[in-house]
Amino acid sequence: MSMQVDFEYPRQVEDMNILKSAIGGFEKNMNRMMLLMKEVGTARREVSHSYQQLTSLSFSKNAQVRNRVNHFLEEVTAMQEGAPFKEYNTKVHDEVLAPVQGLKTALKEAQKQQQLREKRYKEYQKAKDKVDKTEKTHAKKSKPLETSAKYPLQKKDREQRLENFRAQDVNFQTAFNEMVERMEGVSQETMTCYLHLNANYFASIIDCLTKTDPTVVEVVEQYRLTMKRERQRSIQEEIGRLRAEEHASQTASPLKESELLQNSGHLSGSYSSVRRLPYDTASPAAGPPTAALEEPVPPSLNHSVELPNNKSVESDLKDPATERLSHEGEPQLAPSVSESPEQSALDCSPDGKLPPPQYGGVFQ
Repeated sequence: MSMQVDFEYPRQVEDMNILKSAIGGFEKNMNRMMLLMKEVGTARREVSHSYQQLTSLSFSKNAQVRNRVNHFLEEVTAMQEGAPFKEYNTKVHDEVLAPVQGLKTALKEAQKQQQLREKRYKEYQKAKDKVDKTEKTHAKKSKPLETSAKYPLQKKDREQRLENFRAQDVNFQTAFNEMVERMEGVSQETMTCYLHLNANYFASIIDCLTKTDPTVVEVVEQYRLTMKRERQRSIQEEIGRLRAEEHASQTASPLKESELLQNSGHLSGSYSSVRRLPYDTASPAAGPPTAALEEPVPPSLNHSVELPNNKSVESDLKDPATERLSHEGEPQLAPSVSESPEQSALDCSPDGKLPPPQYGGVFQ
């Protein structure tokens, strides 16, 4: 029996560390939020008292302003005595903070099973090392393992330790999965509750302001319209950005294809391979001079032609009808100076056929 490497286990341990840190940060931030909400109510009442002091001058004759300030103070007081304010911190603690703190129980259980898993793994590894050591020792001494009395016991202990480890790994996986499922459920439920509590809290503030000044409703509606326009503008900007990126990618793609083709040597003007011309293929007009294109006499004909001395060559050039003797003794006419190398090779061939082309270094 053997054990495969578990690549998920290190990530699971990391997730448990992340959850532990997240629970601590959640408690800290939620307590801070509850204190802040309480401070909002206290500060709002103090602001209403400050307005009352501003309008309490004995020489102030504007009763409308004074009445409005007094109305604001009454609404703030009613707001703080209402359920949204008085019950906010209590419900946040009971319905939001406490369930998240309850995740510590599931986390501790998963950590406990993880520690037991580590212990079982060390026990298995220790037993495995003993078996490996015995096998290496006997292999080094060229001794069969059957001669070892402790080897069967070591193997049996190793297999038992492996079974214990696998059983504990199942326990850990169960505890870890339960922890993850509970975390997901608690996060979903507590977030919904938290949003509703804050909605009631701020709705009571809007209600207080609206009762003091009915035009606050118009401000709220204007805020909603403004946010809607901003969202629509953001969506249009994002659509424009995506279209611009798509257009840029489509414009750049032909250039990339050309670069790839040029690098691979498939564009016109580049040569992926050297083409060689046979004797009967005309060379391009832009190629090298004709003299450079002439092929030497094929090696198969070299032994059948006897070259005269320089003087006889000069006389042959002056007299095209001069006869030459081939290696078979048959008279043949010397090729004219104006004849092409292909024709010369044909005339010099014993059977009158063009010899196999000897491809030279002619480039297209």
